[in-house]
Amino acid sequence: MAILDKFKKQKKEGKKESPQEAVLKDEKKSKEGTNTTPGKSKKTKKILQDLTGTSEKQLIRPHITEKGNFLAGKGWYVFEVSNRSSKVEIKKAVAKLYNVQVQSVNICKTASKKRRLGRIEGKKSGIKKAMVKLAKGQSLDIFSV
Repeated sequence: MAILDKFKKQKKEGKKESPQEAVLKDEKKSKEGTNTTPGKSKKTKKILQDLTGTSEKQLIRPHITEKGNFLAGKGWYVFEVSNRSSKVEIKKAVAKLYNVQVQSVNICKTASKKRRLGRIEGKKSGIKKAMVKLAKGQSLDIFSV
């Protein structure tokens, strides 16, 4: 039986830990001296969120239309965003990716629509758009075509 225990120890030692596991391990070590219950703190959650790269997943692409170009002159920029994203997440994503200060975010969901081509029925997918207002004096160059 001692031989099997030796193999088990080698497997555990050879295991590599991911960055998330390393952060959680450090968090547990720092809380050993206190009487609080172990769990994820706000700092740990933020680090884990940054490691997964959620801000890049919120914005799909800029929504470039005539109306969007008109609004860009007034400081409003339109983006197609993920269906699960919230106003706060979109605001943080735009601020992080483009290094600008966002004043407000408005959201508009367009419903999916049925389309026909002869006998064949299809569906045009709906999207979620976010209208982002930047602080005065700031602009994005991606809309200049």
